[in-house]
Amino acid sequence: MPELFQQPYRAISPADFWSRWHQIFKNTWIELIFKPISKFILYYWPYSPKFIVNGISSMCVFLFSGIIHEYYIYVAFEKFTGDQIKFFILQGLAVCIEYIFKHQFHQIYIPKSIGFLLTFIFNGITASYFMQPWISYFVQRQAFKYSLMNLIIRILSDKY
Repeated sequence: MPELFQQPYRAISPADFWSRWHQIFKNTWIELIFKPISKFILYYWPYSPKFIVNGISSMCVFLFSGIIHEYYIYVAFEKFTGDQIKFFILQGLAVCIEYIFKHQFHQIYIPKSIGFLLTFIFNGITASYFMQPWISYFVQRQAFKYSLMNLIIRILSDKY
């Protein structure tokens, strides 16, 4: 059995981050979503460029993951926010843009330290969509009323 994560905090790009994340589900998403969507596209549009086929198939994986996470939020809090779908669509777009950028401008070298910093910033910005329903829940329940976490949430968010 593979490890669940392979040090995603060391990622130097969005694609690198997701290649390190949730190793247990990786093959499932490839077999159940990515490959069937790719085959479907190539069956109806056999001359589609590889980057289009891979991009659409990848976005379908991210969309499905967003829907699954949105379902978890709905079950837990009985509300639909769309934040999980936004998070996964933005992450999927970043992976696709990275792929296109690397293939169009392969001669441009981005140092690993810059890639790490950009990935860290991007993940930090988009994480607000992923975490928002959970933060709202814990703030409303005053779960961290007298904690450092509560202070940080109140400082960083204008909603609370």
